[in-house]
Amino acid sequence: MVKRLNHLFTEIRETRWTIIISFYLFYGFIVSAINFTFSNNNIRDVLLEFFGSRQALILVLFAPLFYLFFSGFLLAIGKLHASDIGLVWSRLLPGLAITLLVWVFVQLIEMIVGLTLTGSVKINPKWVASGSLDILIIYTSFYIGNALVEEVAFRGFLLPQLYFKFKNNSKPQQAITFAVFVSLLMFSLYHIPNYIIRGLSIGSMLLGLFTSIYTGLFYTLIYLRSKNLFFAAGVHSLANALASDIQTHLFAGSTNNETIVLFELIIVTAPILMKKGYLTRAC
Repeated sequence: MVKRLNHLFTEIRETRWTIIISFYLFYGFIVSAINFTFSNNNIRDVLLEFFGSRQALILVLFAPLFYLFFSGFLLAIGKLHASDIGLVWSRLLPGLAITLLVWVFVQLIEMIVGLTLTGSVKINPKWVASGSLDILIIYTSFYIGNALVEEVAFRGFLLPQLYFKFKNNSKPQQAITFAVFVSLLMFSLYHIPNYIIRGLSIGSMLLGLFTSIYTGLFYTLIYLRSKNLFFAAGVHSLANALASDIQTHLFAGSTNNETIVLFELIIVTAPILMKKGYLTRAC
């Protein structure tokens, strides 16, 4: 693992603590503002009426806002390159292609489960009524508007920067452990504004924080093993989309239980990640 991280972060440049701290203060403000917008019925309804749908609102307004923030703060002020925050563009198409492969195998699992339990499966009516293009837009909004944003913030940028900082004062293995732990803790804590605005109980918040930690660990392992942030974001977006109430599954009756969806993704991605060099050769 030490050699893998050293190799993964070899060409990433270290930035200052002031950049890291300032970035997450502003990032937290933007996340809180967006959560507030979605929770305020008056503001949300005006925006939805103007943009036409939640997906259009995310893709046209909120996603560009995040990427402008990343570009302005990390690339311009922080003087980093896109590759320094995990965005290695030569790995985009392989990452998306393998994400599509994972989605196909998850649907196959759900088809087999459906046939085993009921003896038959039916295509989700939403795929027929809305058309595959609308479903693709929904998946795209989950990918660009949420998953890739969080993967850049917590895996692409924060994880290597913490590793650099901790490596200066500890052994490499300790630095890895500290970096992963703190990045997961940060990833989890940044979900709190959403929990508060939704009015969740303390118990539900704690469960949500725990869920964020173990799902974040899964995405971290994908990134460290595959060296492809776009693939990590792809699996992240599938987990969010398939566990949402929007019902993006291909087959009707498929569960959107978050734990089951995550288990399906682990089953499918494990063989890919275990095959040494499979992803990195593609990149």
